[in-house]
Amino acid sequence: MAVEPMFTDALAAKAFDKKAIVTSGIMPLAGIISNNNGFPVKVEGGSIELLVREDRIRPVSPEEAITQIFRRTRSPQEVRIPSPVPFPPVKIYSSNIDAYDDFSRKHLGTKRIEPKSIAAGFIYLPVKAFANLRENLLESLIYIPDLYRADTGQPLMFFEIDLKPALNAAPKK
Repeated sequence: MAVEPMFTDALAAKAFDKKAIVTSGIMPLAGIISNNNGFPVKVEGGSIELLVREDRIRPVSPEEAITQIFRRTRSPQEVRIPSPVPFPPVKIYSSNIDAYDDFSRKHLGTKRIEPKSIAAGFIYLPVKAFANLRENLLESLIYIPDLYRADTGQPLMFFEIDLKPALNAAPKK
């Protein structure tokens, strides 16, 4: 299991066709899961948390990420995305539908990883409360609690990944 925080707009723009993702309050976190076992595993991307000191930050859905990122650039025409639970549907404006499709396609979500294979995707973390994101992330962990055998449903170990090595390897700007 490996993660890469895209903690600057420049890093996020390498994976997404939008220039101001992080400054809009959303930090994409790339995750790669390698399954070297002889059985399939399942990871629940929505349960992954960013642990910053005593704060636990849960990811938002692609719909919520797009709403946050494009909150100031709405067109008058909107497309309603139905919600799987009985909440009001999230509004995705027609000018943002391509970004919504991109974020949804790249979302980690719930992934089944077959034996001897690799899966990857992004989760979207709300980070608008951090004044100095890189320094806060240096003291942070990614907590991955929900990893299961996909064939039996048996829980496997959890992961805590220190972000310091990934941040130290990234460009400082």
